[in-house]
Amino acid sequence: GSLVDSNVADNSDGDGVSGEFLIAWSGTITHNIVKNMSNGILPMGSGGEVAFNNIGPITTSFDVSSHENAIETLGGTSPAWKIHDNVIHDGTGESMMLGNTGETDIVWNNVTWNWTGNAMHFAQNSGQTGITLTYWNNIIIPNAGNNCFVEVFSPTITTFTEQNNHCITTAAM
Repeated sequence: GSLVDSNVADNSDGDGVSGEFLIAWSGTITHNIVKNMSNGILPMGSGGEVAFNNIGPITTSFDVSSHENAIETLGGTSPAWKIHDNVIHDGTGESMMLGNTGETDIVWNNVTWNWTGNAMHFAQNSGQTGITLTYWNNIIIPNAGNNCFVEVFSPTITTFTEQNNHCITTAAM
């Protein structure tokens, strides 16, 4: 039941290649500015809300085993993570990496642009099951040649809904 609201996390006066703004078990993460970190918001646990945040740039980590993301869910169960009205820009890795076993993510009204990796990456590992993902009204602009939505590991997604998203890319669809 955490509340993380109206914070600024800026690693530009540090090394610019490390740090995570927040790993939250559950709750509300809103109105934050996160920049110059190798990871942004990493929600996990029993769901909550990630909304009205400005995230970017996300920089390459000094740790080669680290995976950079603006928002990456780290697993959880119902109720859902509601991820909406975020501005996510200029980064390496994924703007969002969602979808773990038993996880429900509802994603709407986000704007994301200028990512070297996949803009919206879902289903994080092979063998994942019971995943429910809903995306609507998002604006996604990946770097040239990259896809807007990417699923890599062939999970068992129980429900996948993608509706009224605006994908602006040069990649084949």
